[in-house]
Amino acid sequence: MRTEPVTGPSVWRADELEDSDEWVYRFTQADLDELERGVESVAGRDVHDLAPEAFPLPGLEPRIREFVDELDTGRGFVVLRGLPIGPRFDRAAAAAVFWAICSRIGRLVPTTCDGSLLNHVYDRGPGQDPNARAYTTNIGGHIHSDGVEIVGLMCLQPSPSGGESIIASSMTMFNTLLEEHPEWLPVLFKRMACDWKMEEPPGSAGWYPQSLYCHVDGWLSATLKTGFQRSAQRFDGVEALTDDELACFEYLESIPQRPGMTLYMDLEPGDIQLVNNYVTLHSRTAYTDDPARPEQRRHMLRYWMSRSGLSPRAVSADYQFMRDDYFGLTQPAPLL
Repeated sequence: MRTEPVTGPSVWRADELEDSDEWVYRFTQADLDELERGVESVAGRDVHDLAPEAFPLPGLEPRIREFVDELDTGRGFVVLRGLPIGPRFDRAAAAAVFWAICSRIGRLVPTTCDGSLLNHVYDRGPGQDPNARAYTTNIGGHIHSDGVEIVGLMCLQPSPSGGESIIASSMTMFNTLLEEHPEWLPVLFKRMACDWKMEEPPGSAGWYPQSLYCHVDGWLSATLKTGFQRSAQRFDGVEALTDDELACFEYLESIPQRPGMTLYMDLEPGDIQLVNNYVTLHSRTAYTDDPARPEQRRHMLRYWMSRSGLSPRAVSADYQFMRDDYFGLTQPAPLL
């Protein structure tokens, strides 16, 4: 259990960043020319059957290494901007660009329990099961971390109303709790049941164990999923959350709502947002699509990337399982 504050660039507040765009990289004309050539090199092929080298990026490779450094040991997020969605880069070409960049950052791992690597994020309409994951809806989700190390989001089409992307520092949240409520530190490091949200591996009870934070070899990492831990209470045999634990959850959820704490951004068509889940939380505001204009429906693409064996970060056994095989497709899930 860590009892000292975190220091370094992963500790930030939105009001320290809003007057700066140093977290945004804008593609140059040379970048776009190189990306266009790369798209041509993989035309007509399923990129998920290819190695990244099939899409050559000699000019952008040094930049991608800088993005990786920012994700691993820096602020924990970066936005790539300036890819024009349209005649030059249609949606299929944009998806190929997204793959070419993300596949160089880490090993792509499934985003759904059927093994799919690329996830389409859009509202599937009314009637979604309340126990399903929120990406199939238009609701504003709880700010949270995914279990896999890096999440990449590409905007194909923003919503006409709402749908802002939200990010905050889980390291700043840790320091805030340490200063204001150190008596709740044990809650942060306690293994508790998390809901698989209807995507559990065969034979699972429907939930898996995980702590909100882990501290290994000096590395503090977070997967803040208080909503998943609350919904796991629906399963038989799950230990009931205590009043202290629920109070701690509510407190943690309130921190990003404080003025100046959380960064809101409108992702533009072609934008790629890369986030390190272990130091950064993310979500979105609720949005509304216009049923009369389906071509303007909010549509994002998502990849998950594992940097296991690539990043210097050490994590607990539970976190390592999620890092390598989130849905338990190749190995048994941990037990509480």
